[in-house]
Amino acid sequence: MPDRFTYAVSRPGEMKAYSLHTYATFEAARQAGKAALDATIAEWRRRQRGRQLA
Repeated sequence: MPDRFTYAVSRPGEMKAYSLHTYATFEAARQAGKAALDATIAEWRRRQRGRQLA
């Protein structure tokens, strides 16, 4: 779609997380992508802590 923006977040060897919606501005897509990236990092850190405790 012209003039619509999306994001994708991934780590090597894992599936990408794509935006479920398109955004009217780059800034809106960037903010949503940053939130998705932050959530991905938080989940990765939780898994790392779980492995350290095991």
